[in-house]
Amino acid sequence: AMNVNSNFVSGFFNKSKVKENLTDIKLALLEFDEAIKADTADAQLYMNRGILKDMTQRNFDALKDFNKAIQLDPNLHIAFYYRGLTLIQLKRNKEGLKDIEFYIENFPKDKETQQRIENFK
Repeated sequence: AMNVNSNFVSGFFNKSKVKENLTDIKLALLEFDEAIKADTADAQLYMNRGILKDMTQRNFDALKDFNKAIQLDPNLHIAFYYRGLTLIQLKRNKEGLKDIEFYIENFPKDKETQQRIENFK
């Protein structure tokens, strides 16, 4: 199975750089597609691909990937956080907040996310 380094993905998380990284993101998406073909049971791959899809405004596709990641590994709590953000972008705020609050309940030390939620409410 193809192994995608999480540091490779984290380099794309800064949304302010999406436009200059668009070509890199498209290439990364192709690599994730290939990795998922090789290992269809890796929840982390689906979640990371979902993050990149979300960054390129492919919210419905991202949502499918987050759902698949959670289906494969319900203990991948960060996937609930990202799915929640995507649901909010899709104007499904109640569902999105439920997912994000679930994440916070499981990771109460994530004060930055807790503050973002309080600001959103």
